Amino acid sequence: LALRSEEVTGELPPDLEFEEFNEIREQLAALIEQALQVYQQQKTPLNLGMVMREYLIQYPRARHFDVARIVVDQAVRLGVAEADFSGLHAEWQAINDYGAKVQAHVIDKY
Repeated sequence: LALRSEEVTGELPPDLEFEEFNEIREQLAALIEQALQVYQQQKTPLNLGMVMREYLIQYPRARHFDVARIVVDQAVRLGVAEADFSGLHAEWQAINDYGAKVQAHVIDKY
């Protein structure tokens, strides 16, 4: 047994890091689902670009893709956009300050 005086980086093995993120993802999905249900209950149009931007501000850039995916997954469970049936493309909307954009119509049918 040899002792080393190497600097500890605090990094988790990939398996543990994935498991930790899955727990966080499940908790976050539940919180986002609950928050987005207000739109459905009040029959308020849900502008996915604006909602996503508000969520991404709260998280580090490294997690933006994962958080954005969770927001989209939860939002599409609530309803659809009437404009999706028109055949017109939605406008691209910036969702963070790093150039990420989303193309989605406002969800207005629950």
